[in-house]
Amino acid sequence: MVADKAVDPAKVTVVWTSPTFVDQSWVADRDLDERLGPGMLEKIMAAFLALEASRPEDRRVLDILKTEKHVAAKSEWWRTVAAALDVIKLSAAR
Repeated sequence: MVADKAVDPAKVTVVWTSPTFVDQSWVADRDLDERLGPGMLEKIMAAFLALEASRPEDRRVLDILKTEKHVAAKSEWWRTVAAALDVIKLSAAR
């Protein structure tokens, strides 16, 4: 919030900054290539990954999506989320 100037830095003390995290996830059906043609998933993924904030035409798209860039996701990034959901389910059952 300080970096975004949402709060006056003179009025707050930053005690911790979280590491960078993924906050958007795009998914596709497993049969996307079967339905739309071989390689379609790769083409879509490549288009998202190729967006560069330094190019005005790409910047417009990234601004609409409220992001700076896209990265190829890895399933392990969601392990902590899955673990948290397991805890919530356990505590809700009690």
